[in-house]
Amino acid sequence: MTTATVIAFFYGVAFACSLGAATFFVRFWSSSRDPLFAWFAAAFGLLGAHWAALVGANPDTETRPYFYLVRLLAFVLIIIATLQKNRGGASR
Repeated sequence: MTTATVIAFFYGVAFACSLGAATFFVRFWSSSRDPLFAWFAAAFGLLGAHWAALVGANPDTETRPYFYLVRLLAFVLIIIATLQKNRGGASR
C-alpha cells in the first residue's frame, strides 16, 4: 500500500464520521427544532465535504490551502452556534 492510498483511506474515514455526526445532529434538530443542532449539522456537513474534496485533490497543487477555508467556515459556524445559544438566542 502506498502512502497516498493510506491517506485517502483516512480522509474517507473522516468523511464518514463527519457525515455520521451531521446526521446525528439533524436527527436531534428535527425533534427539538433547536437551532444549535442545525448549526452543528451544517458545520459537520461542511467538514464532510472538505474531507471528500481532499480525496480528489492533488497534494502537489497550490490550491490545497484553499480547502482549509471550508474547514475554517465550519469552525466559525460552531462558534456562532455556541455564542447564539449562550446569549439566549435559541429556544431553551
